Amino acid sequence: MQNYRLKCLVLVFASSVISTFLMHSYLYYNHERMKLQATEREKIAFQHISEKLRKDFTANSGASSTTQRTLSDLKHLLGNSNQACKHFNSFLLGNLSVNASYKATILEATKAGINLHEGCFQPTHCRSKQKVAVVIPFKNRHQHLLTLLTYLIPMLQRQNIMYCIFVAEQFDDGSFNKARVMNAAFKEISTKWNSHQDGLMRKFDCFVFHDVDMLPENDQNLYMCGKMPKHLSPAIDKFNYTTGYGTKYGGVTAMSPENYRLVNGHSNRFWGWGGEDNDMEERINKTGLSIASVNETVGRYKMIPHVHPWWFSPSTGVGSSYRKIVQKTLTSSDKEKKTEKVDTSGLSNIKYNLMGVQKTKLWNKIILDIRSYELENATIEFARYKGSGVNIYSMSELHKARRQINKTTEQNVAETIRDEPDLVCMPTYHRFDKMTINRTTSMYDKRYTTVYRDLDEAKQKCTEMQTSCRAIVEQVKGRFTLRTTAFVQENNLRYKYGLGEQYDVQEHHYSTAVYVKLCPGDPRYLQFFTEPVMLYGDEEMGPSPRYHTDMFMRVFHATNTSFVYKSQMMTSHRAIMEERVMNKLAEKPWWDSLSKIQYTKTKLVTLSDQNSYEKFAIERTKSSQLLKIRTPVNGLLRVPGCYVLKNSIVEESTSTAVLEWNSWFQMKAVSEDMEKKMLDKMLEKSMEAGRQFNKMMYDKRNIVEKWAADRQKKNIEIQKENLRHQRPQMHHG
Repeated sequence: MQNYRLKCLVLVFASSVISTFLMHSYLYYNHERMKLQATEREKIAFQHISEKLRKDFTANSGASSTTQRTLSDLKHLLGNSNQACKHFNSFLLGNLSVNASYKATILEATKAGINLHEGCFQPTHCRSKQKVAVVIPFKNRHQHLLTLLTYLIPMLQRQNIMYCIFVAEQFDDGSFNKARVMNAAFKEISTKWNSHQDGLMRKFDCFVFHDVDMLPENDQNLYMCGKMPKHLSPAIDKFNYTTGYGTKYGGVTAMSPENYRLVNGHSNRFWGWGGEDNDMEERINKTGLSIASVNETVGRYKMIPHVHPWWFSPSTGVGSSYRKIVQKTLTSSDKEKKTEKVDTSGLSNIKYNLMGVQKTKLWNKIILDIRSYELENATIEFARYKGSGVNIYSMSELHKARRQINKTTEQNVAETIRDEPDLVCMPTYHRFDKMTINRTTSMYDKRYTTVYRDLDEAKQKCTEMQTSCRAIVEQVKGRFTLRTTAFVQENNLRYKYGLGEQYDVQEHHYSTAVYVKLCPGDPRYLQFFTEPVMLYGDEEMGPSPRYHTDMFMRVFHATNTSFVYKSQMMTSHRAIMEERVMNKLAEKPWWDSLSKIQYTKTKLVTLSDQNSYEKFAIERTKSSQLLKIRTPVNGLLRVPGCYVLKNSIVEESTSTAVLEWNSWFQMKAVSEDMEKKMLDKMLEKSMEAGRQFNKMMYDKRNIVEKWAADRQKKNIEIQKENLRHQRPQMHHG
């Protein structure tokens, strides 16, 4: 019996030892091997328990061994927080298995960030050498954000880095400006977020700017800063992991706050994707710094496959695709030399409004309004015009307007195109009888050579093609083909070709009708004055057609920016010729009587002086002013025909268009007989212009020939004079 009791005691003791060993092994494995450290709440709990245990120990000098072991176990679990962390450690996995097509859920991302609190993580067993701000420039990419964080958060925790994740979101619906977002986020974080989840209020030592579609493939790529700006993503799968894919500093980068201020941040003038990274390279080099790129075997990334929507395109939006302009300036010796315009924009002059902050477990979202101004819309109106004017919206305003359209009517079309559903044009079609549109594409492109026998089928196909199809031509009754342009012109044209030769050209087309796509207010499409602009009077005299443009601009901050309005009026015939040249289907045209261009340029407003634009204000809010600016009235030549008006509002300092749009209109006389007289008068003027040109060339040729003859005569006289001086010398010899 006594042996039995002894065996039971031994068994109980052994099981207790084994269970204790297994518990400690479990804690050690989860803490040391997986680096799932205690959160801030666990630290507070530890302090509370340890303080209670110390009081108990003081009150009872003979404290139990259980109390001492509990305190010892907690200390062992949490470690020594004053010890420096080993960021490059044996627990890093190296190469990671990454699926760029994987779509993570919010639950999966939350599970990955189980130890985060309001987007921040701090190792509790050691002290991180740097406090890192991970800044993700963001605009409507929620799915990509979840996928990125699912991979990124565990990696950063294995690196023992103290970090906070900031999602810097652009507030407005306009073109994306990643550089401005990064500048504004840096300024906001470095001044207002030092105490976030950090009782010591340490400043951030490092800023990592991270594209939302870049997934790291190796956790040995430490997200920390060095003395020089660091390029963390030199090798991307999209470019077959080859370095030098267009930029040495983009995708994922790391820079200390001191260096970021030294280079003055990013340029504020790049809209849409691309450009700001190359500009940052120049800024780094000009300040005497150099780019430290990690090894391409470690700095490997997969890019989430996606299609850039319109707001990332460098050809759309406010101030889109800024590029440095080469200007010509005169030196003191009056010689022209090319000088590069200096871009001084950046962190020092970034202006923004903080629209809101959203704190979640995984990130802190900072919503930033980076606009200095926004051109909301423009309206063109003809005097004494029977129809309505043309109204053009900026892409951001158009985006808002399209949201009001019933999405169910767009769904079928949206599924067949690669575009944002809110910006799908659901057009109507307007018919012009006995008109045509010349082909501007190669005959090998079957999209525009296919003949449709049903108008509804042709319309459906044209609608699906979006901006690749602008009109439908009914070549003969019941036979339809598509066109890439909508430059409508008359079936019959007569004009003079060659200013000197004055060849008589007659174009004859037999099209039944044209159906043009109408997408009102969309600057991507040609806008139409569907009613003709009437020409009153006779062929000699009468009032010229006149038009003006009203622009509505919202100003958020006064900036040193001036705007210029540019307008070009040309015939549809000329617009077609330019399109053919651009598509390399024709050489650049020389001259014909239908290729005349009227050009106007008007300075609108300067935003540097608030008093100068106050007079245009029609609405004032706490954060902005709405200006209405009217251009001077422009007059047109009194010649019947079809015309295209190309308009743009340009930021003068950078020569980049803030808004561009084209509109079509037709000028007609009050009767066919009067129209024929006006066209005959135009041909007479063209022929007279040819005669004047020939006379000018004849006179110029005579002047050149006379100059050559006089020079030859003078050379002969000089030679004779030289011979006279040489003969006495020869006789003397």
